[in-house]
Amino acid sequence: MTLSTEPAFNKSFTVQINGLQTDIVFHQFINKMLLIITQYEKINNIFVARNEQTFNGLVQNKSVDIQHKFGMDTDDIQSALMYLIPRVPALRDSEMDLVVNIGLKEVNKNVLVTLEKVLNELL
Repeated sequence: MTLSTEPAFNKSFTVQINGLQTDIVFHQFINKMLLIITQYEKINNIFVARNEQTFNGLVQNKSVDIQHKFGMDTDDIQSALMYLIPRVPALRDSEMDLVVNIGLKEVNKNVLVTLEKVLNELL
């Protein structure tokens, strides 16, 4: 048996956000994307986000449908997802479902703006 030396995920990195170690993992499968953002060193929830488009005449309306599947669900987590997805082109422009874990010890504007910047640079 030969062990693969390929990385398990497309991208995996650790950054400091507000002095906290934040692990970020991204992987694109054939029909879904996986994004793990955690400051807890574990997965503590699962959401599925889907970009939706509707047309009303010549006007295109885009929205994000977020479904909670497992673990902790708070308004802060939902708001963080609603903030990040439209601001990160790799997530916003995809037609694939996004399976996401977001485990932040604190959710505020500074954290989200920093996370947005990191995701836009690295994805």
